[in-house]
Amino acid sequence: MRRLVAITVAAVALLAACTDSEDAVRPTTGTSGPGGSLDVALVASALQPFDACEDLGSWARAEAAERVGPYGLDTGYGGGDLAFTDDDVAVAPGSSRVEQTTDGSPIPTTAPATDTAEESTTAGDSGDGATSGTNVQEAGVDEPDLVKTDGTLLVTVVDGTLRVVDVSDDTPVQLATLPLTEGAAGADQLFLSGDRALLLSSGGWYGYGGVDDATTGVPAPGGTTLTLVDLADPTAPTVVSSASIDGQLLDARMSDGRIRVVTTSTPQVTDDWVYPSSSSASAERRAEAANRSLVEETDAEDWLPAVYVADGDGSGGDWDREPLLDCASVRHPAEFAGFGTLAVLTVDPASAAIDPADSVGILASGETVYASAEHLYVTTSTWPDPVVFEDADALAEASEGYGTDIHRFSIADPGPAVYEGSGRVRGRLLNQFSLSEHDGVLRVATTDGSPWGPTGSNESFVTTLALTDGALVQQGQVGDMGRGEQIYAVRFLGTTGYVVTFRQTDPLYTLDLSDPADPRVVGELKVPGYSAYLHPLGDGRLLGIGQDADADGRVLGLKVSLFDVSDPAAPAELATWVLPDASSEVEYEHHAFLWWGERDLAVLPVQRYDWSTGAENGFTGAIGLRVDDGIAERGRLTHQAVVDQGWYGCPPDALCEDVLPVPDTVAPETTLPATTTTTVACNPQQQECPEPGPGPEPGPVPEPVPGPTVVVDVPIARSLVVHDRLLTLSSAGIALNDLDTFEQVGWLAFS
Repeated sequence: MRRLVAITVAAVALLAACTDSEDAVRPTTGTSGPGGSLDVALVASALQPFDACEDLGSWARAEAAERVGPYGLDTGYGGGDLAFTDDDVAVAPGSSRVEQTTDGSPIPTTAPATDTAEESTTAGDSGDGATSGTNVQEAGVDEPDLVKTDGTLLVTVVDGTLRVVDVSDDTPVQLATLPLTEGAAGADQLFLSGDRALLLSSGGWYGYGGVDDATTGVPAPGGTTLTLVDLADPTAPTVVSSASIDGQLLDARMSDGRIRVVTTSTPQVTDDWVYPSSSSASAERRAEAANRSLVEETDAEDWLPAVYVADGDGSGGDWDREPLLDCASVRHPAEFAGFGTLAVLTVDPASAAIDPADSVGILASGETVYASAEHLYVTTSTWPDPVVFEDADALAEASEGYGTDIHRFSIADPGPAVYEGSGRVRGRLLNQFSLSEHDGVLRVATTDGSPWGPTGSNESFVTTLALTDGALVQQGQVGDMGRGEQIYAVRFLGTTGYVVTFRQTDPLYTLDLSDPADPRVVGELKVPGYSAYLHPLGDGRLLGIGQDADADGRVLGLKVSLFDVSDPAAPAELATWVLPDASSEVEYEHHAFLWWGERDLAVLPVQRYDWSTGAENGFTGAIGLRVDDGIAERGRLTHQAVVDQGWYGCPPDALCEDVLPVPDTVAPETTLPATTTTTVACNPQQQECPEPGPGPEPGPVPEPVPGPTVVVDVPIARSLVVHDRLLTLSSAGIALNDLDTFEQVGWLAFS
């Protein structure tokens, strides 16, 4: 709830900044779509810079003074258990602020022996033509993924270990492993640039690193960790530099050799908030007075995220702490929009170290990241005050006014990103594919209303925006797509757009976006089910991956559709392939999809459970499809791993008479005890155990015996083409397969 309230404050204030400021850009007349004239969404005015840290600190203190209360200042960062004093005031554990006077004013307290802040400062496809790369949204703009390859070396992170593998021959050879330490151990995304790799990990949605040890300045877990690795000698990778940033990793992009990392954070401000121990007016007055005093003692650094930088992996504790952002590189709306900070850090992977000076930020939260070759866009959704959820009318009204703010940064130059302007569109985005830039114009697909509001009157839109005088100003808008439905997939290709909405059937809309001032829906196709991901195949064909559904909208299983969109006014479904009771990771993770046009080959990970006959007919692995004039299955690939089923026998959770059966499937090397009847401890979740009652004391519980190992299929996470070999990756290992027959020709098992 604290986090929701913080987002609410930011959203409501940003809305005020967008609509009430004298500098705000006013709405213009909208264009007409199939449903008639539409209102134009509001556009946010340009954000204002701070001249110096003194200005930022003064601004934050003034805004906080209006919002601080007896329970501290809600910035979205949770509190903790409270300790109560004898004077009706509760303090956060470890706080030095425990005394207040009877008139409500705080008694000056002795400063802590060491100052934490001061102490902490001491310590499209990126393939080469013969090799596929990460499946990306925009050609030339790379996206982070769990595996990267240049056709010779493959680099991936599995279970906290960086692995470097030679994939130049039929048998993959592991050249080196590099166990990761501290926050880097959670890395599951990376970039590969020349002989350098940048690993990215995040500690969670509201991860805020802070200082783990004030005497060494070692960053605590919970923030975003960047790890720069040198692969010049692939048999001995070394960590060049590490950085830990306060905040959550949103996403990152790489173009022209520069990586832009986007984070969002909320300030911790202080650990010394006090709270009233009762609801009495006197207790609340004293607590509020103490908290106001704490706010007055803050400076700019307390309100901005910090970054900790170390040579190597920082295992020696020699982390240097500094603000992530220079105050002059931070902007804010004309009216208060919250204390959260959205930051864009530029990393040159060829440099000697990660340089936090290359950062720019705005005082707003962030959610979705999209980038073209020249611009980076970050969106922020608005949220209502939680009290609206208690009133149906208020909830409906808040849902109708739900909007998404969009912030644009220039990344055309190799230096730090440059903030250019902001705007607003009505409704909510689906994902990064809801955004696309063409000839400097941003196209945005949204569904009206909110995720928590009524859906019966939902409508979807495509809005075009262009930068004018520091603001993203609406050029045109078309709506009336999917009444009562919501967007499930979007793809913009040149001057054409494709939008899929769904509730019971899948309307695929085609849009003509050649005139940004007059976007138009020109075609519509209704088919059962829906597509969750759309992939262009060329020659006027579009592939959709999603779910089949019956007439009532109940999903039935994985569906792959081939659409003919050569005539946008008459889209047609040429062929379908359906696997009942199945799903694919591609439905929500486009990096898992492989299209290799030279062989008309699509590969996607699949998981299937046959509900009628049980797991016997299930499938876990990847399926290859030939997609030309139709869709036909080419073959299936699986990865297998030997796993221990756990303890064979009964752990000491309860007492009962039980027969220990010998499983039918046992690995040859496993030795099992003979079947016996004995009084042992058992696990009620696995076996039927009688209720305990009076009886003789049980005898000694036998030692558990390791259980049998079994061979299981492991989900395949990624598929790549490497020099006429189909490479598949899972947590179990890497397989190289014949690209025509799918026969496995090489295997590397991960320990």
